[in-house]
Amino acid sequence: MVAHTGLVKDKKVVQAYQQIVDKVNQGLAHYEGMKRMTVVDDEWSVEDSTLTPSMKLKRRVVAQRYAKEIGEFYADEATASKVST
Repeated sequence: MVAHTGLVKDKKVVQAYQQIVDKVNQGLAHYEGMKRMTVVDDEWSVEDSTLTPSMKLKRRVVAQRYAKEIGEFYADEATASKVST
C-alpha cells in the first residue's frame, strides 16, 4: 500500500475534495450536509479491514482507526461547552 502523505496535505488536493463536498451539500438541507472533512493518506481496502468483501465501509473499523481525526472535528465544540458551563 502506498502512502500519499504529501498529497493529502497539498492545499490544491484538499480544495478539490472540498469542492466535491460543497457540490454534494448544495442539494441538502444545512443540517444534512457535511460540515467538516479531512483527506487521509490511506487507501481503504478489504485487505486492511476497512471494507467488506462486497466493498461496504466498516464504520466501526474506520471510526477506531481515525478516532483522533474525528475527535478534532469536535474539539472546538467540546471546548465551547466547557467554557459556558
